[in-house]
Amino acid sequence: MSPRVSQKTGALRVGAQQLSADEVESYVSDLADYLVVKWPPHNHTRYFPVLIDNSLESHLVLLAMGRLGINCALIESGLAAHHLADRLGQLGESEGYRPSELMDASRSWLKTTGAGRVPRPSPLGRPDARPGIDGSLVIFTSGSAGSPNGVVFPWAQIFDILAGGSGFSSIPASEAVVLNLQPLHWSVGLFQVLSASLGHSVVTLDPLAMPTSRLLTEIALASPTTLYLGADFARVLGNALAGYEGHVVSSVARFAVGAGSVMWEDLVPYRKLIPENATFLHTYGASEAVGMMAYACLFGDAPSAGRVPLGEPRTTGGIRFEPTDEPTIFEVHASARIASGYLSLTLTDQRFVEDDDGTKWWRSGDQVRLDPETHEFHYQGRLDDLVKVNDRRVSLVEMEMALRAAPTVKDAVVRAVNLGGRNRIVAFFQSLPGQNVVESELVAFLEGRLSGGSKPHLLLSVSEIPYTSRHKPDSERLEALVT
Repeated sequence: MSPRVSQKTGALRVGAQQLSADEVESYVSDLADYLVVKWPPHNHTRYFPVLIDNSLESHLVLLAMGRLGINCALIESGLAAHHLADRLGQLGESEGYRPSELMDASRSWLKTTGAGRVPRPSPLGRPDARPGIDGSLVIFTSGSAGSPNGVVFPWAQIFDILAGGSGFSSIPASEAVVLNLQPLHWSVGLFQVLSASLGHSVVTLDPLAMPTSRLLTEIALASPTTLYLGADFARVLGNALAGYEGHVVSSVARFAVGAGSVMWEDLVPYRKLIPENATFLHTYGASEAVGMMAYACLFGDAPSAGRVPLGEPRTTGGIRFEPTDEPTIFEVHASARIASGYLSLTLTDQRFVEDDDGTKWWRSGDQVRLDPETHEFHYQGRLDDLVKVNDRRVSLVEMEMALRAAPTVKDAVVRAVNLGGRNRIVAFFQSLPGQNVVESELVAFLEGRLSGGSKPHLLLSVSEIPYTSRHKPDSERLEALVT
């Protein structure tokens, strides 16, 4: 399978740095030639660890590696030594190679050759690879379901998916400007930046490098046609919209939030930013299987309260719902249509299963609940998120979503914490400014929302929910408040 890519790249803007489409094409073509000469043995023999950041140079190196189809693994800069050692350990022997070597050499080459160079357009395509071998890319997962694992993506499959060759297009070809707010070592950030290979112009902004008020201004100035946010960051940015006095960004045609659990209340502040005629998408997926389900509506028609449903399964390859011991709860299995497996063969055997007819499925470990009245699916958390309360399994995500729906609560996280040798359910919540939360009223609100009369053992008010650099709740800091 060969990637379906256009004959010309798009422009890139990373922060204040900007390159035209011709400049990007010239840099990427020359850089690809340079990489072939400097690292020929590594193109297809092993996974080549590449330390990457969110710089313009990283964007260009990523596009060049995609053009070559090099076997490589993206490792984010700034990792603590033990995290870096863990990732290198998953990759096997490093043969004395420094993860920063490729980026350092490429950055040096780009600076040396960049001054006064004349852009030279060249056809976009992969050079002759070794017969019968397609390169792959490794991305380490977020670790939300445990330790980060190296997921293997064939380059050809990535480009085929991006181009819509398998019936799923994450970025429509008609859209001109793609706004990327995710780090390059995330699968979402990677796919959005690689869309430059399809001729899209890509603008990358680093949310952690600027105040949210300035970020909102930069989003408006970028005039994106696509705005995609992870759910946790969507809540962070939504909170900043309370003081937003700018205009609606009329260029946005598609506003997508990717996650399993989202409340309509979290999206109400975006009415200041997103036009009513934009298409809203709630996309549910994972690195291993992008876009498993999607819910769509006009943003102007979106409700103002309640849980956002998961919508319909994507048609590409399909998903299936495996029954559990509760009649309305199912585990999601997705067809293996992007990732080919993990670096760990043992984990691959556990999570990638094959039917008798040869169809490969990925066991997500995620659970969904079918609402018997609306016939809509809702994310119910992971299998390992379930805890027993009064001999009944309870979803921490369901408690979390119920708590976020309370009229006095701004944000909430629910965790099972070991207290005195026993698992106790602790609900951390941040109240809305000026609200005096009465615990008994909050408990009564939860009892009316949660099935089976289940409720947290402990409600703990915090001044602010802490988040990690990946915009995920920082469980270690939260649990330290009660242990």
